[in-house]
Amino acid sequence: MSDMTVFGVCVMAIQILWVVSAILFIIQGFRVHWGWGLANIFLFPLAGIAFFVNHRPRAKIPFVLWAIGFALLLVLLVSAYV
Repeated sequence: MSDMTVFGVCVMAIQILWVVSAILFIIQGFRVHWGWGLANIFLFPLAGIAFFVNHRPRAKIPFVLWAIGFALLLVLLVSAYV
């Protein structure tokens, strides 16, 4: 496999991780209040962080998945340009 193929597969895996995280944020948001669910649908990155700050026990798993995806993306980008 070429380097670009490996890079593309890694980016796709990170995107899948972020989609799963977003879905979990939406589900947990609706479990708390319908307003949190709608906020997580339409304002995901900012509402997700605000939801994590206000409802830490419920948002722990989605936030950790999102953070792992972000860390993997940073590692991937740094390794691609070094």
